[in-house]
Amino acid sequence: MEDRLAISTLFWLIPLSFVLADEELPQPTPSEPSSVREVQSSGSQIVIELYTSQGCNYCPNAERLIQEMIQKGYGRNRVIPLAFHVDYFNTPWADPFSSRFNSGRQWAYHEAFKKRDANTPDLYFTPMIMVDGRYPMSGYHSNGTAPLWPLLKSRLDRASKARREASLAVRLESFADRPSHRSITIRAQAKTARLAGKELLACVAITEGPMSTSVPSGENAGETLIEHNVVRSLQYETVSLRRDALSEITIPVTLAEGGDPARSEIVIFLQDEATGAMFQAMTTPWNDPPQLPR
Repeated sequence: MEDRLAISTLFWLIPLSFVLADEELPQPTPSEPSSVREVQSSGSQIVIELYTSQGCNYCPNAERLIQEMIQKGYGRNRVIPLAFHVDYFNTPWADPFSSRFNSGRQWAYHEAFKKRDANTPDLYFTPMIMVDGRYPMSGYHSNGTAPLWPLLKSRLDRASKARREASLAVRLESFADRPSHRSITIRAQAKTARLAGKELLACVAITEGPMSTSVPSGENAGETLIEHNVVRSLQYETVSLRRDALSEITIPVTLAEGGDPARSEIVIFLQDEATGAMFQAMTTPWNDPPQLPR
């Protein structure tokens, strides 16, 4: 029970933030979807989380590492990057993409790993990389990205060998009168006896990128930072998996204020609240694909 409560702080700020949003914002009137999209996971994509800050001069190195990873053959068909901007590096420059929730999620990883092994190095720093919710590492080295690549590759290879123990498919509904909204129905099923009856977090992240920011102060003063896969929001619901049938849950999502739909993606993943481990993931563009001419 203690392990479960510790890892639950991965999402401890979400309920409060959404209660406040529900009280302050009028809820849209339900309408019929103007388009429906069905997407199935490939079964092999790995989530890689980067905990970063525009106020940290080590973090651009980690951003380069992630981009080099893609160039080395770990593209979007294999890896789904998520950049969580933390708020504990916001003096003197306040990262416009930072949030307390992102910092809380990183701290939860730190506490969960420490609880399992007190000798685990601290994980509450920037830039910190987490592969598959299981394999952490630093995203900085004084000699650049070259010494880091073998470390990242070994973690990616370990994660790719882990069996994806759940199936995942989604139904996305778009609305002509509410273009910044999507209704996402997640359908998941256990593929192993170990996951049958297990509760997982069905998570939906909205990312945006590339994003360009001119930083006037702090450790990156005078730099223009180009950042990718910036997490603009993350929502979740608990789903209990079955082996004999699909489990289904619907999560409505909204594009961040000022967000560019053409540069935004929807990332869905299944995560174990007790350990942080991920069991399946997929990604799809925010915009519907263009219709082929008949």
